[in-house]
Amino acid sequence: MTTRTISRTAAPLLAFAATLHGAEVAPQAPESDVWLVPYATGPDGSLEFGDPVNVTQRPGYDNQPHFTRDGRSFWYTIYDGHTMQSDIWRYDIGPETVAQIVASNPESEYSATPLPDGSGISVVRVEADSTQRLWRFDMRGYGGEVLLPGVAPVGYHVWVDESTVALFVLGSPPTLQMADLAEGTSRVVASNIGRSLQRIPGSGLVSFVQVADDGSRAVSTLDPVDGAVKHLAPTLEGGGDDHAWTPDGRLLQGRGGELHVWDEGVRSWTQVADFGTGGPRNITRIAVSPMGDAITVVDVLTMPGSGLADESDEGAEDPDEGVPTLRAEPPAVELRAGESAPISVRAVDARGNEVEGMAVRIVAPRAAGTVEDGMIRATAPGNWVIVASAVPPAPGVNPEATPMPEPVRIPLTVLRSRARSITLSTPFAPYVGTEVRLGATVELEDGSMHPEAELAWRSSNEAVAEVDAFGTVTAVTPGTAEIGAELDGVQGALSVEVQAFPGVELTLEGAPEEVIRTGDVVHFAATVRDAQGDEVEDARVALTHSYRAPEQLPGASAAAQMRGSSFVADLPGIHTVRAQAGPLTASASFRVAERDVVEELAVVGRVGESRYRTTDIWVFEGVDGRDYAITGSKLSGGYAFFHDVTDPAGMVKYDSILVDARTVNDVKASPDGRYAVLSREGATNRRDGLVIIDMAQPQEPRIAAFYDEGITGGVHNIFATDRYLYALAGGDKYVIIDMADIYEPRYVSEYNHPDSRLHDVWVHDGLAYSSEWQTGVVVVDVGNGRWGGSPENPVPVTTFPTPSGATHAAFPYFQESTGKTYLFLGDEIMSRQGLAWAGYPRSMGSYSQRYDPESGSGGIPLATRGYIQIVDFTDPENPEMVARYEVPEFGTHNMWVEDDRLYQAYYEGGVRVVDVSGELMGNLYTQGREIAVFKSASPAGYTANSTMVWGTMPHKGHLFFSDTNSGLWSVRLVPKRRPVS
Repeated sequence: MTTRTISRTAAPLLAFAATLHGAEVAPQAPESDVWLVPYATGPDGSLEFGDPVNVTQRPGYDNQPHFTRDGRSFWYTIYDGHTMQSDIWRYDIGPETVAQIVASNPESEYSATPLPDGSGISVVRVEADSTQRLWRFDMRGYGGEVLLPGVAPVGYHVWVDESTVALFVLGSPPTLQMADLAEGTSRVVASNIGRSLQRIPGSGLVSFVQVADDGSRAVSTLDPVDGAVKHLAPTLEGGGDDHAWTPDGRLLQGRGGELHVWDEGVRSWTQVADFGTGGPRNITRIAVSPMGDAITVVDVLTMPGSGLADESDEGAEDPDEGVPTLRAEPPAVELRAGESAPISVRAVDARGNEVEGMAVRIVAPRAAGTVEDGMIRATAPGNWVIVASAVPPAPGVNPEATPMPEPVRIPLTVLRSRARSITLSTPFAPYVGTEVRLGATVELEDGSMHPEAELAWRSSNEAVAEVDAFGTVTAVTPGTAEIGAELDGVQGALSVEVQAFPGVELTLEGAPEEVIRTGDVVHFAATVRDAQGDEVEDARVALTHSYRAPEQLPGASAAAQMRGSSFVADLPGIHTVRAQAGPLTASASFRVAERDVVEELAVVGRVGESRYRTTDIWVFEGVDGRDYAITGSKLSGGYAFFHDVTDPAGMVKYDSILVDARTVNDVKASPDGRYAVLSREGATNRRDGLVIIDMAQPQEPRIAAFYDEGITGGVHNIFATDRYLYALAGGDKYVIIDMADIYEPRYVSEYNHPDSRLHDVWVHDGLAYSSEWQTGVVVVDVGNGRWGGSPENPVPVTTFPTPSGATHAAFPYFQESTGKTYLFLGDEIMSRQGLAWAGYPRSMGSYSQRYDPESGSGGIPLATRGYIQIVDFTDPENPEMVARYEVPEFGTHNMWVEDDRLYQAYYEGGVRVVDVSGELMGNLYTQGREIAVFKSASPAGYTANSTMVWGTMPHKGHLFFSDTNSGLWSVRLVPKRRPVS
């Protein structure tokens, strides 16, 4: 939650200033306001309503209010026509202030509802790929977590208890479903329902609107225990679906500017309020305070630019009855990749008649397929969602006074395309006694390849050649056999001629003569020669490994691994590598010792911070020759802190700068110390951008410029060089800025990788390495020149996806001893769902919630996962994954590599220093390469006694790092003292 407090009248202007920039901002949602109305129950039991107050009056969409449990505030949804984003805000009734709670890009959030356990809110989130699911956040809008991964598209919801929720699930027709959070499943209990779901106070029942075949509508009740559905009352004529309940169990609906209550005694609706010309005129959604002293109503006006409805127009159609709906045909699509099918979406009125002149845009996720000329063409297998929405009127055109229909989401299932051809091959000759794994190239009908196809294998003559389920051929006797493979009825075949084994000698070279250490990579070479002494180059040689453990290591796990002809040991002991080719064998044994690289880590200094969560750190030498560190902060209202760290044992926080932001996530300084940069997220005017700091006098940092051209969305990460600055823009692209004059930064260019979202960018030797989640790392020439790139003309070089699909950070490192360039790629996975250690249960609160001694919840450590993936990037056009650094039960964040050491911020796993000298292969964690580990924590921390290391950076013999719970630390490594002989 932002700590900015702004007045009721100023808040809408600040929050939506962005909509005023650019004349061609098209509306995406109906104009609507939220009104607050006090009420009381009279001595005779009648409802008495006070004067309504428009608390959100401004151009735009304010909707879906829901009171907090104490009735002092209510959440509501704001749509920003400039960013096309919907976010959750909170209005505090007493002080008349607003605060933004959930802000994300590109996701949008709707329908905030308090969780039954009081730990936060649930929302309907429209995700980046248009999937619409139920999520939870803590009370401050952090700790986002999907609650029902397999249930979509969700439209509205209401809680029954802590593990059961009733859902309005979009479709044709929409359905009412009961979902079980523990099992992650839902079941349909009613079909063809209206959009309003409510819990009836004191009854345990849920109310909803049932739509009959003839179009009539009735408020009905559902018993979540036995599933019984009962008719309660017809909806108010002209009143739409929206209804609400008072705490004492009275049913309310609105019509125009009137409020009505259902009288069960006479079974009819009775008007209890008419707000007249000075109040809401088109009441739709209603929310009632649990304290029974106030209600909120949503007043739907018109599309922006159309003008308000005529106040004297009596008998005007109710806005909800006049809201068109989108109807998809078919309601769900199933295709194979490469196939096409017709698809149409029409806008229809309440009577099912098509709305003339309303165009509809149909969009499929980019990875899933394309929609063009009424046809959907599927491309990638998976479960997707197509989104159809009405096209807003062109700028300057006066639209009809009819609200736009809500988008419709169409499930799309894409199956793998069928096989077109199968081609088999072998790199070795099948000599008797050898095994050969056949290569299989499977081309699908859509033109794509299927490298992981599970084929059905066969041999025409198993006496000559046998084949297993994975395509491994064993040559038995000389002769000819046909090896076949089949998929989808398509067959491929290869004629195999087995010959007598020609070799008479097998040699194995490369075994180390001296003792090596765990983690050292050894390359072997096996050679088969015939009777004439000539090498048999096409003979298949199999290399295997065996291990004799020391007595102190009984039950040891895998002791080493082989990758082709390369070997690396994890455990000390006697290792043997064996080569076999036909009847020939050769072996070599050698000793491996412990790596023995552990060093003592000494804590030197600390600057504690427990008011806010500390984010990133940057340490540098200032222009005055002293050393400085900048740290950011999360949920602080926009603080960045400046420290003098010249004396690591006596670090001093000497200044701070407050900017308009909810979070300063990233901080950087130029290598020459001339300027610093602060990133902004959650600015009140929705134009985040950057804050440039003049560091000419490091002890007196001052703001040189604000910059937001091309980066008005949240700036999550930045990278500074002496001349250029690279800044992320809303997770979509990065912008390159000329910093020659820090008081007048100048836009140079930008790079936006297609169909990809990015988290970070790092620049080294003229190459920009952007970490782009599922896409992996994207490398772009921004000045290296080898590929013709420059800051003015970025040129893509290569893309390297990772198995985890969670690439968060990248660090390139040139290793002098081997001449190799390694690329260290870090994951960020903020959940351990589905693993044995899955984190703390929701009943204990959340990581983002500070400990509450009254409830006993909150203040718990976060549980993450992920690891460092190491790529041999010596040839940028042919990168190869070679190693990893994976510590079980923890997750990686930022890293630094210097002088053959990896300094890793491993979140709750602490700060970890790893030996990355020599050629790298296998898992560094199991090879004894860890030099030191330190788990920072403080009893007075933001989360007490909890480690959460964010970033780390070596500087002049010391290691500085930030812990999000306890602030800035400095430590140093103490090399082992060797005994004096």
